[in-house]
Amino acid sequence: MTRSKSMIVNWIAVFSLLIILTIAYIDRVNVSVLITNHDFLNFFNIAHDRVAQGWLMTAFLVAYGIAAFILTPLYERFLGVKIGLLISVVIWGVMTIIAPITSVFLLLLIIRVILGLSEGPLFSLNTMFVSQVFPDSHRGKANAVWALGVSVGLAVGFPFISYLVYHFSWQSSYVALGILNLLIGMPLILIFINPNKHCLTKENHPDPKTQKKLGDIVKLALKTPGLLWLIIWEIVNTSYLWGTSSWLPSYLLDARGFSIEKMGILASLPFVVSLFSKLFSGYLIDHIKRKSVMWIIGGLGCLISILIAITTKSPIVSAVSIIVANGFWGIQGPVLPTTVQLLSRKESVGSTYGIINGTGNLVSAFVPIIMGALISISFSWGFALLIGAQFIAVICGIRMIFLIKRLNRVKVQESDAKPVQL
Repeated sequence: MTRSKSMIVNWIAVFSLLIILTIAYIDRVNVSVLITNHDFLNFFNIAHDRVAQGWLMTAFLVAYGIAAFILTPLYERFLGVKIGLLISVVIWGVMTIIAPITSVFLLLLIIRVILGLSEGPLFSLNTMFVSQVFPDSHRGKANAVWALGVSVGLAVGFPFISYLVYHFSWQSSYVALGILNLLIGMPLILIFINPNKHCLTKENHPDPKTQKKLGDIVKLALKTPGLLWLIIWEIVNTSYLWGTSSWLPSYLLDARGFSIEKMGILASLPFVVSLFSKLFSGYLIDHIKRKSVMWIIGGLGCLISILIAITTKSPIVSAVSIIVANGFWGIQGPVLPTTVQLLSRKESVGSTYGIINGTGNLVSAFVPIIMGALISISFSWGFALLIGAQFIAVICGIRMIFLIKRLNRVKVQESDAKPVQL
């Protein structure tokens, strides 16, 4: 296969990952919309319990974080990208179809936990794939493309799930998601995700003869420079994501008085905007030296926009500010996987991202509950939590700029110190 043809095949695979991630995030929107539906809330007897409603997202996220942390090294060492994705998609499909059959809230929470366990390694597997088949000069764009699945899933998910729930039944959304996983996700993986067959960067593709032991892979991942700061950033990034995706529909309906139809549209628009900001960011990342500056710009813009949204008296200004905030939040998205691919060892890219993503989601898993408790006082209190998260994102961006600058200086000094090989 020629290099140009291999590149085309690789980009098709990246778009396949985008579609798979999109389906996963439509699934996450499902609960956010369902907690606005009285039939669903009354069926499980949680109509007046904001904390119980928050647990539907938190149970998923806790399991997601544990799986990203624990399962990713196993996938990286023994299964690989293709098999790992297949396992996840099959479980998603089966669990979402089973979910409407349950009639007890505890059983629904258990299903949410199983879904979280299956989805946990997804981001790490995508990062592994890009690291294996793309050169450094194309990874920013490739990461931006598959990461669009977050924004596409949320942008499409809110109106799509709202339509199913309010025009048919809350059970219909679960069935539709199960079908999407099994009939679209599985074929895409089977046909297009083949990193071993079209690897452009063989130096980054693990050699089975020299592949390290599981424990060594984890140790390498834990030694990644700046790991703590990357974890902190992921915590605040996912805190914003889960906070807005869990409570934005309720905020628009209850705090700002929009109709069901307008809510579905307005809840999706912030993530439509983040689509374009992620693409723009992915392009810039491949062309600028200090990539972490995108965290600073995105964090500042996001926190200012959210502050305006919760303090203005105008529902329209509030909605527009949230849309703008998500645009700034989207700018930050492609920076993390690109930075991980830059700083981590090639043998532990997936595990490094798994540690970061898993820890981030474990901590931020409790944000929907905390926001639910704060929202019981006031929606402004709940969304103020996101302002603090973005302030921390700015601090992380500043720290990473100096860290990467120091690492580059050390590399230059080591390179100059090497004797000339004649």
